[in-house]
Amino acid sequence: MLDQLRDAQENELNQGLRAQKAKADFAKGALKDLETKLTTDFTGALKGLGSQDSLYRRQVKLDDPETTVLDVSARAKTPTGHYSAQVIRLANATVLNGQANIAASINSTDVTTDVSSADGPSLSQLGIRDGAITLQGQRIAVSTTDTLKDLFTKISTATSGDIVATYSTGTDKVTFTSQSGANIVLNSANDTNLFKVFQMLSGGSTVTCSSKIGFVNTGDPMATSTLKGIGSVSATGSFTINGQTITYDKTQ
Repeated sequence: MLDQLRDAQENELNQGLRAQKAKADFAKGALKDLETKLTTDFTGALKGLGSQDSLYRRQVKLDDPETTVLDVSARAKTPTGHYSAQVIRLANATVLNGQANIAASINSTDVTTDVSSADGPSLSQLGIRDGAITLQGQRIAVSTTDTLKDLFTKISTATSGDIVATYSTGTDKVTFTSQSGANIVLNSANDTNLFKVFQMLSGGSTVTCSSKIGFVNTGDPMATSTLKGIGSVSATGSFTINGQTITYDKTQ
């Protein structure tokens, strides 16, 4: 009986000790967390408060937050107060447009089917792909290696001489003319992009490009970019826009 009482008292005592130890461990952990926060977060915050940016930072706002005329900001240590600005005149946006038709003609002379005519550029130089075109219902094979004169000769052959194609260096345009006065019908769904490059549409006995064929390839160096008159421009130089000097090199 005495042994049982002793065991019961020991168990009760041990449970009490374990509970107290758990509380002590919890308190120890809480103190450790507090120490960490004091040495890191709090110390960092104190350092931040001591910086120039924190002590002298300025906020600024407009009386009219909807205005689009002004955009305001304030540096550190700017004297506090209410500032006013008077806008006398707003600048107008300025656009300077260059002259039209800055591309050189695709050939320096006229091109026809005559024996004495120049060959003109290859179709690949004009951005025309391999394939075929449809003209007056006739399929005509074209190759990127064909010259403009080759193309004109193929057109004449396919139409038994009825369609005469010419290129004028003065207008930088290609013209198709039906010798019989027939309406000229171009293109089919699976044609190559020739008529798109030439910007030609069916209709009438004479069809001409709607605009000049020549174009400037902005990816090429200026010296080889087909810019009109580029040959007379010095190899290197500079020009000024709004007081800013811009240098150039035609080979780049």
